[in-house]
Amino acid sequence: MNVLRKILALIVQKHDGARAKIADTYLKDIALLEQGLQDEPDNLRYLFYLAQSYRDAKMLEKSREFYLKRASAGGWEEERWMAQFRAAQMAERLGLSEEIIYKEYLQSWVARQQRAEPLYELARYYRGKNLFDLASYFAQQAANITLPQDKLFVDASVYEWRALDELAVAASYCIAYKTAGKAAIQKMIIDNKYPTSQKERILANEKFFK
Repeated sequence: MNVLRKILALIVQKHDGARAKIADTYLKDIALLEQGLQDEPDNLRYLFYLAQSYRDAKMLEKSREFYLKRASAGGWEEERWMAQFRAAQMAERLGLSEEIIYKEYLQSWVARQQRAEPLYELARYYRGKNLFDLASYFAQQAANITLPQDKLFVDASVYEWRALDELAVAASYCIAYKTAGKAAIQKMIIDNKYPTSQKERILANEKFFK
């Protein structure tokens, strides 16, 4: 048991940091975490990282299943919330209905309103459907949220430039949000927190707001 716990602790540590992208590694992790849950069925961290391992192994239905299980349990609220949010992401990746995707992303934001990631995902999702009013609305809401003090898997890029970028792109197709889009792209350029690989595209987009 002690040896198993040490191995499982190492899996958690590796998932929290950089992880080798080897499919077989994730399958081994899954086997160990499943055994760990058999031995300790109330261990919520094992439940969360089993969902993570299924996701990394591209077994998305199983990943969503275990994220939902973790989200319905108690324990550390940041981890519980992250499982709820990741379940919504799996719903989108699995191509579930728009109703489910919208509902689950929105419920994720309602559950932890200092986190902008669910609103950003909704903005990106609706932009992909060419529903630019909705995309602009959710991007604007996301862009108004400042970087939270949360510890677990905070995507700083959403707060630094991605939400602003979504707003600028969507607003370029939406008259009602033109002013907000112009302000977003100007702030993005002034802050200069986007990666250099995005610079040419972002600067080119500014012409839509001249």
